[in-house]
Amino acid sequence: AERAYKKALELAPAMAVIHFNLGQLLISQGRILEALDELQAAASLEPENKDYQQYLQQLKAQMP
Repeated sequence: AERAYKKALELAPAMAVIHFNLGQLLISQGRILEALDELQAAASLEPENKDYQQYLQQLKAQMP
């Protein structure tokens, strides 16, 4: 799945949903710092998306 998301981002790097989904996948793999980058990208690309913003804030709150 990760490879597919990365390929999709090569084709459409401005699609926030792909960054978000990749971020969720990375979280499930315990790759929190990489996930943070993807979630920040999603939140930056769609600042009006409250779900992205909230998910990002929750992840940041869990970090040491």
